[in-house]
Amino acid sequence: GFPKWSQRLIGSATYCYASEESIVDPKARLMVLKTNNITFSDFIDVEETLTYKADPESPQNRTLLRQEATVSVRNVPLSGYMEDLLTNKIISNASKGREALEWVMKKIDLEMQDLTNRAKRN
Repeated sequence: GFPKWSQRLIGSATYCYASEESIVDPKARLMVLKTNNITFSDFIDVEETLTYKADPESPQNRTLLRQEATVSVRNVPLSGYMEDLLTNKIISNASKGREALEWVMKKIDLEMQDLTNRAKRN
């Protein structure tokens, strides 16, 4: 969460809401996720875009990920400092998101292998 001093400026929220748009193009082997915050939008705008596409050098085996984020804070004192805090939080959370996605992909791969093995036995 936010530091206590910033909560005094913009408030606090038990739940935070965001809007996410997902674009999947199977032919181009491309997935784009766009996320915008809704909570605190009077003070903070965070726009994040994740683009996943097949690596041209090894399209069957590797995926390229490009992560972009724009952070802007307005209508509060120390807005530049708050932007830096949010940017650093996004950077530290980026690896967690990649790890979670890799975990899901490995789980799907294991399930596919299991289904394939079961089909071969039957």
